[in-house]
Amino acid sequence: MKRARTWSACAALLALLCGEHAVAARSRDGAQCFSATDPARLPFRVFQQAPPPQRRDAGYVHYPLTDAATMQLGKLATAKRGVGLWYFQWGNRSNAPLYNTAGKLVPRKPNFQPASGELRSQRTPFTTVERANACTLAQTARLLGEDAKGAEIAQKAGLPLVAEREHQDVGSVGPADLCLLAEGRLPRKAVGVFLDYEVGDGRTPEQSLEFLRRFAELVHGAGRKAGVMINPLDAPSQVWTGITGPVARELVSQFDYTTIWLWARNAQGSLPASYDRQMELLRQGGKVDGKRVLALFELANTSEADARFVHDAIRRDGLAGAMLWRNRAVQGGPCDSPVNRKTALLVFGRLPGVDSKRPSDASM
Repeated sequence: MKRARTWSACAALLALLCGEHAVAARSRDGAQCFSATDPARLPFRVFQQAPPPQRRDAGYVHYPLTDAATMQLGKLATAKRGVGLWYFQWGNRSNAPLYNTAGKLVPRKPNFQPASGELRSQRTPFTTVERANACTLAQTARLLGEDAKGAEIAQKAGLPLVAEREHQDVGSVGPADLCLLAEGRLPRKAVGVFLDYEVGDGRTPEQSLEFLRRFAELVHGAGRKAGVMINPLDAPSQVWTGITGPVARELVSQFDYTTIWLWARNAQGSLPASYDRQMELLRQGGKVDGKRVLALFELANTSEADARFVHDAIRRDGLAGAMLWRNRAVQGGPCDSPVNRKTALLVFGRLPGVDSKRPSDASM
């Protein structure tokens, strides 16, 4: 049951990254609690897992933010200035049969296919860890304009590369080991690529570390920044992903940003306890550069006390900031909505004024 809930959460996460369920909860007069003026007052970086505000979008519901990470490549090119732009690259997993110690099959969904616009319905299964990794690297190389490098990586793994426009989005599962490439490139104004690494395919810590090093080197070699989002370090599922404490610590040194995932269904049964445990794992062996760590916070099922705790922890431990995960929570609308109250506590450390329609400098 716990694993089923985890995969349900992951599916919801990817839908949200691509802009689904992003309907604003507006007040009757259409007022929004947060606006384009709020980012200037943020005490640390705030990443939204959402498309960035567009040039002529007056009703954008994902403020406040300093950075936006999305799988909608086309939305990066038409974004407003002043927001850090990141492409969310799905970390492909192997779908070869995997069994736990009790002999039961470990379920894993096939992989999302990249797209310049809305998320495609069809998914791709990969037969080995090596081919899954090769496709992730080839897709990223294509985004970065490193076509020859991507082609070489795919050829060595025996992977055919197919352009998005040349492959029909029909059915739920496509051909195995087909590496689809999104149309377009990462815009020059984009900061970099954020890797969503939730593979859970039985790879070893050594395999994970080798691949993640290659990914970071590829992105950095193109003059961009690299981020990595991983499941909670204290989650039982990490046994299938190969992210141990030493590996996570190495990631912090290799990537510009590494997340610690804070959500209501954590292994500790307490969000503060989960934070403390994950930071303990990161710090094994010595001090960690907090400016490379983001606290990924779930908006849907956490409490106001959780949000306040994470704000204080970010400030106290000198972290880079927060990444907001909606998990089907609805952003936008008046300041008294539960989501906006938690957002204000998380990013500003205070609730907005009781009678105000948006947080003012005086009330925050």
